[in-house]
Amino acid sequence: MAAAFWMFKSLTSDFNRQFYLKLEFVNVPPSINLLSETEDSAIVTLSGNGWEFLSGEMFTSIETLTIDLSFLKGHKPGTVSVALAPFVKSLLEVPQARVRFVRVFPDSVRFSFTGNFSKWVKIQPDYSVTFKGQFIQSEPVTVVPDSIELFGDEGKLMLIDTVFTTKVNLVSVSNSVDTAISLQIPAGFRTSLKNQQVQMQLPVSEYVEKIFPVQVRPVADEPEELHFIPSEVSLTCRIPINRTQSITANDFVVVGIPSSGSRKSYARIEVQKQPPNLEVFSIYPSFVEAYFIR
Repeated sequence: MAAAFWMFKSLTSDFNRQFYLKLEFVNVPPSINLLSETEDSAIVTLSGNGWEFLSGEMFTSIETLTIDLSFLKGHKPGTVSVALAPFVKSLLEVPQARVRFVRVFPDSVRFSFTGNFSKWVKIQPDYSVTFKGQFIQSEPVTVVPDSIELFGDEGKLMLIDTVFTTKVNLVSVSNSVDTAISLQIPAGFRTSLKNQQVQMQLPVSEYVEKIFPVQVRPVADEPEELHFIPSEVSLTCRIPINRTQSITANDFVVVGIPSSGSRKSYARIEVQKQPPNLEVFSIYPSFVEAYFIR
């Protein structure tokens, strides 16, 4: 009987209880650089009876007090004091927490911070791809966004022009790819991009093989006029189905590169210009006779 009375009194009487919480600072704007954090833990005092602490077990099991520093965005460099009470009270707003806030020690933390330099840099996707059967890349790969703003040390930042994604290996692809990939942010730098990810898009289409007869031209800086026999070569290309009508022989530039400076020689055929994302599968013939007309 006495034990039951003692338990009832313990559960219905008010008392204070202390909790030691580790401080975690999140959402630090990339435009600032924290120089100091004066505290890494706090003692929170709550009041309530035994029943209330039992019903507030969700709160009492928390080991970390999260301090959101997003409000520092646009703040001038210097020192700022952040009160801890509002962050503790926000934990008590859940229905299960019937206990009451008494105090937190220390009641605030102070930060010193400076501004970070920033620079916009391009994003370069790092990927390899193999295609299944009669499929091919039909358009250039894109990433969204295609650039990001990096924040960090000015001297080191000036050396960076490109940020790469993590390597993606695409195998036996037969459909267009639209996937999220992570960025490899250089150590010591930050960005405001959420999740540190971009969306990579790789258009894929079935292809057909098509042959184009193309006139052989001399190299632009060749000092003497050249004649080639034959004067045309055939380019066999793999073309995405949706581009077959838009590509003609005029979209190609083929040059003959003589093997020697003699009056008659052979010239190696080289494709100097072609439409983007189009594979020249073969050149026939790959060598032609070249005559110098002096």
